[in-house]
Amino acid sequence: MTTDFSKKLNTSQLAAVTHTTGPSIILAGAGSGKTRVLTYKAMYLLEKSIAKASNILMLTFTNKAAKEMKHRITTYIDNDLAPQEITATTFHSFCASVLRRNKPVSVQTNNFIILDGSDQTTIMKRLLKQQSGTLKISAYSALNRISDYKNRLLTPVQAISQARDFFEERSAELYKKYQNTLEKTNAFDFDDLLTQTVWLFQQKKTTLSRYHNQYRFLLVDEYQDTNHAQYMLTKLLSSAANNITVVGDFSQSIYSWRGADFTNLEKFKNDFPLAKTFNLEQNYRSTKPILDAAYSVIEHNTSHPILKLWTNKEYGDEIGVFTLENDEEESDFVLGRIQKLIDQGCSLDDIAVLYRTNAQSRMLEELCLRSGVPYRIYGGVRFYERKEIKDVL
Repeated sequence: MTTDFSKKLNTSQLAAVTHTTGPSIILAGAGSGKTRVLTYKAMYLLEKSIAKASNILMLTFTNKAAKEMKHRITTYIDNDLAPQEITATTFHSFCASVLRRNKPVSVQTNNFIILDGSDQTTIMKRLLKQQSGTLKISAYSALNRISDYKNRLLTPVQAISQARDFFEERSAELYKKYQNTLEKTNAFDFDDLLTQTVWLFQQKKTTLSRYHNQYRFLLVDEYQDTNHAQYMLTKLLSSAANNITVVGDFSQSIYSWRGADFTNLEKFKNDFPLAKTFNLEQNYRSTKPILDAAYSVIEHNTSHPILKLWTNKEYGDEIGVFTLENDEEESDFVLGRIQKLIDQGCSLDDIAVLYRTNAQSRMLEELCLRSGVPYRIYGGVRFYERKEIKDVL
């Protein structure tokens, strides 16, 4: 069973998939088939005998995305090529496996435990109680600052030396105490998995060389969401063969608050000057009015490349913009539109309401309950079923 790639991919996708020597950047707009391109590139490498499955590493951010890529490849390609031997995993899972197999350069051993958010908060609250002086900071804020230090690959000593004021000095000292606690308990947090792997590869060249020999091709998904530590990890892993492909849309970079750095694209171009860039601009998801409206907003961005998406779906409803006074009016308006659609014979299963934060659902939920309109909350919990609301009630 062989794949006719020219029939499965459009011209731009095919060019990106068949480029297999050296670094490449795939700028993939929303709905342009970026996951398809990544999986087909792995399939192309196998079918054309360019690489063995065990030589391919695919990195992404969620277990769901990793499983989906692996599933697509194993479904569409001949089992004789052993597609199941491809490593498709998250950044953190990959780093955890590296640290389990190789002694970390820190005090911790291979049998380290991984702290979750609750564990971290407990440790930080205890440290803050012991803290003397006038530093006023919550456990949440302190952990965010420590996460930022780690995303930038700063050790406690470096953080202290770079402190510019009293607050930064105390925060860096808190970072040092936090890390000392983790060392004593043989623990890492999730940020440590990244930083410790980068430091291991930087300091143990023989270890890095083993991974160079194993993974000759590196494919990275959602590159716009990588932080500095993840950037350095991918740079180190690909520094021998230079066969790295990164896929992303920097107009969709929304995780700067957790360290994502859209300037990684420019760093990539500087570190890999021979990188080829492929633009995937044909959209298969939306209609022309939606794409035109989105472009009219993002075209003013000057910090990164802007893709001009197009589609064969020329016709579709125009986007309506309504300005309302407050959340109550907004909810009344939305419910009114829903009831109008119901009267026209539309099924509730075909109606979706999107909002920016979960807190915004409360007013609309109350109106739905009073009006007898059934609804489901996805990716969260109904307002009155949330633990903190139940406690208050």
